[in-house]
Amino acid sequence: MKIEYEFIEKEKLLIQKYSGEFSLEHYIAYVNTVLKTKEWNFVKKIFSDFRNIDFIKAFKELNKLTEIRDTAIKKKFVNIFIVDKPNTTAFANLYQENQAKEFNYNYCSTVDFAIKILNLQINKIEMEHILENLKFEF
Repeated sequence: MKIEYEFIEKEKLLIQKYSGEFSLEHYIAYVNTVLKTKEWNFVKKIFSDFRNIDFIKAFKELNKLTEIRDTAIKKKFVNIFIVDKPNTTAFANLYQENQAKEFNYNYCSTVDFAIKILNLQINKIEMEHILENLKFEF
């Protein structure tokens, strides 16, 4: 699994793009790394691109993923998942339903709608460019 990401301070945004086959161990290491960054302090919105990740194995890990969210990540934020395949949509839906009600997770199938939900001052072309050139890889 590969996770590319970037922080955009003026938007209070973390953009992350997942690809490959899901790995719980890799995800946990990534979360622990991001939580230690100074940039994490300003994040209020997360744009998660799930269009290139295979979540088949993640279905078995759903309870562990929920536990990680509930115990490790204490911050409240809006997280929008971009999905484009039935299994990714199903995973995003189950993950969202499994979260505590105070967490604000949604999923959609277009970059435009994600930008609108997150109330970003970035247009679709800019976002697609950012997604193709994310600064960090884990």
